[in-house]
Amino acid sequence: MKMRGKILTLSIVPIVVTSIFSLLISQIQFSKGLYQEIEEGLRTVAVSASNLYSTQGYGDYALKEDGNVWRGMNYNVSDSAALLDSLKDRTGIDIIFYFGEDPIVTSMKDEAGNRLDNFENVKQMIGLIYEGEKEVFAKKVEIAGKQYHACAIPIMQPESGEVAGALVAVRGVERMQALVRTAIYANMGMIAAILVFFCLLSIVFVKSTLKDLTKARDCLNRLSNGELELKTTLIRNRKDEIGDLSKDTQKLQEKMMGVISSIKEKANILHKVSDEMQEASDATKGTANEMLSSSRDIQKSADAQVNTIQNADESMREMNRHIDSSLSSIEIIGTLSEKNFELGKETRAILNQLEAITKDSLISINTISSQTNITNQSAHEIKEATTLIANISEETNLLSLNASIEAARAGELGKGFAVVAAQIKSLADQSTVSAKKIEQIVMNLIHETQTSVQVMEDVNRAMENQVRGVNSTKAIFEELEKNIMVLEQNAKVLVRDIDEINGKKECLGGDMTLLLQESDKNAGYSEHTLKVSIDMENLVNQMVDLTKKIFGLSQQLSDNISYFHSMEEKENETV
Repeated sequence: MKMRGKILTLSIVPIVVTSIFSLLISQIQFSKGLYQEIEEGLRTVAVSASNLYSTQGYGDYALKEDGNVWRGMNYNVSDSAALLDSLKDRTGIDIIFYFGEDPIVTSMKDEAGNRLDNFENVKQMIGLIYEGEKEVFAKKVEIAGKQYHACAIPIMQPESGEVAGALVAVRGVERMQALVRTAIYANMGMIAAILVFFCLLSIVFVKSTLKDLTKARDCLNRLSNGELELKTTLIRNRKDEIGDLSKDTQKLQEKMMGVISSIKEKANILHKVSDEMQEASDATKGTANEMLSSSRDIQKSADAQVNTIQNADESMREMNRHIDSSLSSIEIIGTLSEKNFELGKETRAILNQLEAITKDSLISINTISSQTNITNQSAHEIKEATTLIANISEETNLLSLNASIEAARAGELGKGFAVVAAQIKSLADQSTVSAKKIEQIVMNLIHETQTSVQVMEDVNRAMENQVRGVNSTKAIFEELEKNIMVLEQNAKVLVRDIDEINGKKECLGGDMTLLLQESDKNAGYSEHTLKVSIDMENLVNQMVDLTKKIFGLSQQLSDNISYFHSMEEKENETV
């Protein structure tokens, strides 16, 4: 592929790839934001429907004997389709009311206008609501052969706070798909226009750049042929890298002229230097032998140092593991101490409440016992009164009998008196019967009050024992709370000490690591020094031979330099 094709490819392909990725990312972000808007809209409508139902009737939701779901006794939820239809007309969103796991009422209808009753694919969302989810959103749910977005929220029982069912808001996916298609077409059109513009711009730029690069290439070819003086005008008016290339080419030509002249001068000096190098190489050979011996001794010491430091590092790592294990255990102890301390506070508060309740109960029991004794005493007084009434009734009965006898003796004159005597006898008999009933009731009352007195005495003794038990338990928990506080304080101190040890351990571990690294480096350096010393000995032996060749190479260098020539030298050769 030519340079033009490569540059165009490098210019256009990144634009195309970037455009494709931008299109994909924008569509993903657009779809994500659209889903969030749809979810928010469905949630809002579902909450609105829930608020509407909360204003209808009062009480909990329940399935009545007529097969309908009612809220309280005055609102039939199963007959609320008109409410959901009204909400759909205002929002365009359908609502499904679930009681338990069954759909009760909905605004969704089929093409014939009949209300739908098969929502099998929505049951999974209802199950999640009963598992405790506050909101369940589904991007796609199939209902009656169509795809819908759906959002479900729980319906709570007003009194018990339990989940009674769910409200599901649904909307068809056609609207979102249309919006996504519109966004895709718009982005594709914009990206296509940008691609065409940048492609045309790249073609113009590449054509201009290649023209100037061709001129610079011709100049470099002439330099490679040995022509140090160039009369071709280079492109120097450009402010980009091509203009810099032209300027650098001119500098290269000037620099090469100076370098070639200098090399010619130095080649003559090289002959003299080769003799001096021979003498220096002989002296270097003796020094190299001494360096080789010293390098071997250093290598042995470095190996021993590495072994020692490695053993120390392994011991340090083992100690670090023990410290880390101790720190974990102490942190667990500290956490448990804090939890025990909090539990101790809660237990102490509960014991204080129990103590107060027990004291109040004891006071109430004493009051009840006192009232029971008073009631028992009153019952005895009532019994005495009923006995008195019975005696009076018996005397009255005797008086009425005597009156009847006297009335009989009186004959006609005593008939009226006899009637009065008979009425008095009847009243006396009734008083006797009533007195016996009252006496029986009072006897039962006395028996019950005596039983209550005995029970209250037993309860009083039990409450006194409970008070003593609560006080004893409270004292034990106070002592336990003190011990927990001491344990927590000691655990904190221990954690702080371990943290300090851990910090010093980390510093020491870092120092050991650095020391191990340095020892490895020293071993490497000593090994390298030994190798270099051996190589140096070999090189010194070769240096003598190489020095002899330097003279021949300097002569060849002079011949090679003669390849480069200036225009003046070329004209002299022609003459």
